[in-house]
Formats: sequence, structure tokens, C-alpha cells
Amino acid sequence: MENEKEQDKKDEEFNELNGIMEYEYKRVMDSGILEFGISIEDPKDNYTEWNITMNAPEDSDYKGGKYIVNVKFNKDYPLENPKFIFKTDIYHCNVNKNKELNVNWLMKGMKIDYILPRLLTLFYLQDPTVDENYDKCKLYKDNKDEFIKNIKKNVEDISKK
Repeated sequence: MENEKEQDKKDEEFNELNGIMEYEYKRVMDSGILEFGISIEDPKDNYTEWNITMNAPEDSDYKGGKYIVNVKFNKDYPLENPKFIFKTDIYHCNVNKNKELNVNWLMKGMKIDYILPRLLTLFYLQDPTVDENYDKCKLYKDNKDEFIKNIKKNVEDISKK
């Protein structure tokens, strides 16, 4: 009986969040912000988790790269930010070993339509201060030329797949 109540509560929370995120998805799709190299796969029936594709701009070190990012929303959105997990390998200071986005600019309360265009700044900016012990952050600070070579190799590798 207790397990049924817990499951009913989880189902109710999911349905509420799913409804909110369906509205957000439709709002984003109608907003015109996706014209800048980002697309969103249709979440079908689960709007609490989106897969977005980001095409690297031609004037960035990531030129030619295409990256898929899983976005997971929780019941406290927008007060708590969604999690951004890269499904495509990316060589970047601000994507940690678990492939999670790690940036200082992602503030609580930011709506997804405000966040999405800012994700494209990843192709132009690296912030090694977010995790100074992370090997990619160290390399970026110590040897940018080698870091950029690693980006180019990463783009080449993912383009082959």
C-alpha cells in the first residue's frame, strides 16, 4: 500500500512536470531561437527530457562538429537548472569527465529559451576557472595550441562516426 502511494505521487509529479515542459517545448519551438544552429528532437510523450543537437559555427575551433546534448528537467525547474549531459564526446574545459556541462553563467531561475542560445558560446569560450584541477582546464591554461589541436582531433573523430 505504501509503495502504491509513493508510485502515485511520483506519477503525479511526473505528469505535472511533463505538462509544464510540453508547454515550454512548444514555446521554444515557436520562438525562433532555434535558427542559430540548435535543434530539438521531438520528445514524444516525455517532455521532461530533451535531446538537442548543436552544430558548431563555421568561425569556431569546433567547425564541422555536431553535438547531441541530453537535457533533463526536474520538478523544481526553473528554480533548479536542468542537467546538460553531452551524448557526443566534446573536448571542452566546461564539460566534465561525466560529460556534464559545468559553467559559471548558468544561474538558477533561467528558463530554457534563455539558456539554449547561450550554449553556443561553448564553441567560442572556455572557462578553466570552473575546475582548475581538471586536466582539460590545466591544458587550456598551460598550452592553448595543444588544446586547440585536441579540439580539431575531437571534431575529426566525431565526424567519422
